[in-house]
Amino acid sequence: MISRLHRVAGALHRDERGQSLAVVLALVTLLFLLGTALAVQASTALRVTAASDGQADALHAADAGAELGIWWQRNGQAGNPPAITINGLTVSTTVSVAPPPGGSGAGWQQWGWNGRSQATTSAPGPASYNARWSTFPTLAQGTPVASATVAADGYVYVGATTGLYAYRPDGQLAWSFLSAGQIPAVGTFSGSPAILTTGGGAKMIVAATDGAAATASKVFGLTEDAAKTGVSITWSYSLGNGAGVGFVGGAKLNVAGTRAYLAARNSTVYAFDTTAAGNNPPLWSSATGGAVAVPVALNVAEDRVYVATSTGIVRAYDATTGAQSWTRTVSAGAVLTAPVFHDTGARNHVYVGTGANSTIRAIRDLGNSSGQDWSVALGANAFSAPVLATSGSQEFVFVADSAGGIRKLEDLGNSAATRWTYTPVASPIQSGLAMDSAGFLYLGNDAGSLYRIADNGASGSTSWTQAVGLGAVRSEIVVGTDGDLYAVTAGNRMVAVGGAAPGGLATVTATAGAATVTTTYTDVGAGVPTLSSWTTTK
Repeated sequence: MISRLHRVAGALHRDERGQSLAVVLALVTLLFLLGTALAVQASTALRVTAASDGQADALHAADAGAELGIWWQRNGQAGNPPAITINGLTVSTTVSVAPPPGGSGAGWQQWGWNGRSQATTSAPGPASYNARWSTFPTLAQGTPVASATVAADGYVYVGATTGLYAYRPDGQLAWSFLSAGQIPAVGTFSGSPAILTTGGGAKMIVAATDGAAATASKVFGLTEDAAKTGVSITWSYSLGNGAGVGFVGGAKLNVAGTRAYLAARNSTVYAFDTTAAGNNPPLWSSATGGAVAVPVALNVAEDRVYVATSTGIVRAYDATTGAQSWTRTVSAGAVLTAPVFHDTGARNHVYVGTGANSTIRAIRDLGNSSGQDWSVALGANAFSAPVLATSGSQEFVFVADSAGGIRKLEDLGNSAATRWTYTPVASPIQSGLAMDSAGFLYLGNDAGSLYRIADNGASGSTSWTQAVGLGAVRSEIVVGTDGDLYAVTAGNRMVAVGGAAPGGLATVTATAGAATVTTTYTDVGAGVPTLSSWTTTK
């Protein structure tokens, strides 16, 4: 019995050992499976972490590239910044700036504002002095000092001894057309460029040069490209090389923009077809009897061209044929201002100021002859062309002189009455005068100051003045499109006055690997940009 119990107990013990082995084997299998799963999970996690780190590296690299692009654009660097390597990735950055929005006005698209040279614009000028641009461009100037013009989109065009320059409304250089870059080289762009709009909204700039022994006196029709970053020559005409024969007065355009009229120091007036191409000989040319250093003027019907010479002669020409209609000697040897035209009722008056005999004169155009209706002695030389303003049936003429005086005259037909005389400071005024839509006068003087003068009816007063300190102001004063104005000083600077101009939209895009960072902001010159957007993709 006892032996039997031992055998049963042994069998049971053997069964338990087998069951334990099975359990152990099961546990080992389970642990193996768990270990494998954990190993796979760990491997996957490591791969995800590596991928995330790679994406972060790419985004960080692209972000750094965008910062580089902003710095590049803010500091006025051209093109795109060079490729850089960050986190082992090559970062490529592109920078582009869309042109700023256009202006809101007619602009000042030729010397004297319109074909009649009345210098009275339909836009407001600056109500206070503020520097519109952070810096004033340096433009090498000769004598006479060139004057700017402003297109309806706010772009500013000005000549210099080295070429013709275009500036965006925010003051950045848009393009330059250099005198030395032409073959053969051309002379100084002394006169004001004239602006006309061609088909499709493109602009043609009509500008001319004053040559010398080694440079040509030449007139150009330059077409601006759609991006407003350059110009190409559409037509041109050369007077050849030589001193004392070229153009120093600005071109004058008819309303249709199909004709340009210029007179030169070679005692000749010309008419050009602005729709031509290539070499563009004049439609006609006529002798003026003396060198011409000022722009010409047109009448209202644009069938007459008026020319004033440096020898004191005023002449009228048929605008279609160039035939001379009449000639009048105002004062022997007197240097004349540019002529200004206005039809006062039944009278067609040409106004001109003289230097030698210090007068302002109203000459009546009688068709094939002329008559002087009146003259007013100024007491000092007149170098600034008069400005005209109409109030109801009254016609007013504003003129400045070399003693610093400004006069308001009323044209009464056969005579003139002085309504007020005002001398803000005893410094010669040789700049042009400009009047804005509110009736304020703008001028500069040889002391280097700018003025805004209020016409109070029976008196004049200073609305604001600013000593610019960059040399005498002798250019025409030009009112722009957004309450701004421009003047060029004898110290080779173009002064811009008015509120801050809107900037173009800058876009910076940086790519590193599969990551891209893009930002946009308004171009504000050297100031700190306010970012409009910051978009990242991966």
